[in-house]
Amino acid sequence: MSQPAALYCYCGTRVPFTNITEHLIHCTVRTDSSPLATLSRRLKENSTLEQLKLYLQELQAEFNIVQSYIQTKEAPAKPAVAVRPAPLPVPLPVLDRQEQGGRGRLREEEKKAEVVRPVEPFRPVLEPPKPIEPMRPIEPMRPIEPPKSIEPLRGTDQLRPVEAPQRGRRSPSPVDAGIKCGACGKSWGDAFSEVQFLDCNHIVCKEHLVGSFEEEYRRNQQMKCPVRSCSFVLSVGEVKELVGEQRFDDLMMKLLVGDGEVIGSCTCGLSITVESARVDYNQKDQSGVKFSREAAEHFAKYRFRCPKCATISCAKCQEAPYHEGQTCEQFQVFKAAKKCRFCGDKLPNGKDLCIKPECGERLGRVCKKQLRCGHSCYGVTGEALCPPCLHETCARDGHNEFEYCTICYTEGLGNAPIVQLSCGHLLHYHCVATTLANRWVGPRVTFTFATCPQCKEWAFTPNNRELLTKMQAFKALYDEIVDKGVKRLKFEGEDRDPRIVTEGAAYYNNPQKFAMDRLCYYECFKCHKPYFGGKKDCAQQDAGKKYDPSELVCPACVAESMPGTANCQKHGTEFIEFKCKFCCDHAAWFCWGNTHFCEKCHTRQNAGDYVSRLAKDKLPRCPGPRNCPLKMQHPPNGEEFAIGCSMCRNVISDF
Repeated sequence: MSQPAALYCYCGTRVPFTNITEHLIHCTVRTDSSPLATLSRRLKENSTLEQLKLYLQELQAEFNIVQSYIQTKEAPAKPAVAVRPAPLPVPLPVLDRQEQGGRGRLREEEKKAEVVRPVEPFRPVLEPPKPIEPMRPIEPMRPIEPPKSIEPLRGTDQLRPVEAPQRGRRSPSPVDAGIKCGACGKSWGDAFSEVQFLDCNHIVCKEHLVGSFEEEYRRNQQMKCPVRSCSFVLSVGEVKELVGEQRFDDLMMKLLVGDGEVIGSCTCGLSITVESARVDYNQKDQSGVKFSREAAEHFAKYRFRCPKCATISCAKCQEAPYHEGQTCEQFQVFKAAKKCRFCGDKLPNGKDLCIKPECGERLGRVCKKQLRCGHSCYGVTGEALCPPCLHETCARDGHNEFEYCTICYTEGLGNAPIVQLSCGHLLHYHCVATTLANRWVGPRVTFTFATCPQCKEWAFTPNNRELLTKMQAFKALYDEIVDKGVKRLKFEGEDRDPRIVTEGAAYYNNPQKFAMDRLCYYECFKCHKPYFGGKKDCAQQDAGKKYDPSELVCPACVAESMPGTANCQKHGTEFIEFKCKFCCDHAAWFCWGNTHFCEKCHTRQNAGDYVSRLAKDKLPRCPGPRNCPLKMQHPPNGEEFAIGCSMCRNVISDF
């Protein structure tokens, strides 16, 4: 039988047949980019462990065939020697013969010629192999069929000599022939990402598996290999990897509750059944425009609020927040259309600016810089550092232009210039400015307005000097009230209250919070300084009711306007306090320029229960210095009385 004197390697080199082993060891083209090496890498990335074991056995059998053939041709010239097998470029361990369960047994002659050892990662062998003891000549090798229990790897051919290729072109490889789907026979070439290697040793198009997913699960509650006569069942994990976990969970929910139900999936991962509400055809959107009939029906059927995170979403298209006044299809058209940056209205062709006055005002305040991503800045002009981009293609950390401002809850963050707080949260600039201008609600000074609505940290704006200056002023006022409150607790002996000194209690080691929650302070209308107005009583608070700020006057200002009021020899009139004219409590209100009210009596007066019209004998009687809330002797209720200096308790004894 004639054989070629030389072979052409994949690198294009013509190699004598007797030197093929040495060339294959040192050929980097074969080890890095040959079709065989490429096929090996892709099989390792896309195949199961069992398939890789079978592939390694086939490579070992092919190697033994080539080795025996070379030894046979060299036998007449010199005694045959056992050649150490060159390390294969496949970094996988060789199966132990016992683990193969009898599969792939070689003949006794091959076992003697073969040195079985684990296959190591390929390294070029620079020194010649060490000689070993001579062996008897090996008779000509007959072709060996693959073991019956091992199925040849699909899409590959046996190694064979090839004709000399034309210069500049390589010979066709097994990969060029392509891989085929076992269900439809479609050839995918080397597109391994388009097929799925199943544990049943079948190669199947992914589009077959994804397309039949719902039908298979509706009918059999499982997914089988699409190749006929194969009963292999895919695991739940494999199915989720193919179709996506969200789609798998949605189908499971539909199978559980039935096709007639609407399933809402929130961005937090919770899926719930959405019950249709009554359709309100007179409903209007935020701008006062009445819903269309289709939009009203869509609103009643698909809008839902997540019970876990309170996000309002659409159960049909999963958009959050819900697109009020529009169906899903209308909203997608709206998103793709050119619209006003601030109000969101669609712009006429050729127009770049909305004509609404408020949009023009916001345009004048918004930053004119362009971010590195190419989008316009969403911050306020003049800031030291621009906030992060809110465009949906760049948004990170959960913030995007459609997310509602947590102060107004009526517009997205992209509808107006924004500021970034020191805690990282984003709010509308005009919402923060308006909140700071309105300050606290009601007569009692509180500081909820000055904190972040989401994390309750102080709402400092480090990049916006205008808002930062205002916030620092409120922080200074807070520190002043806390200092006065802690001192008052010590004066009145409440700094040892069990709620402060008991470990695990609500105010343990936190007298500052105890003072702010228990004591009431008001801002004087004349001097604008905070002053003590009694202890807090939740039942007496009426923060939402209108009040006259001019009636809030501190004792120091009252003392200056009332001749004859006793002064403290040490502190003057700054810390003078008054009792309520109608009961035994500290005064918080100074009305009509001559009457002091506590919070409780002031609330009764405003509610129509006029305590100022009661005779002295109808007013509450003081129980005496020992049981009096003021812990002192004072004139009968119905008369104005200055308690004295709160700093030194220099109480007046001469009525």
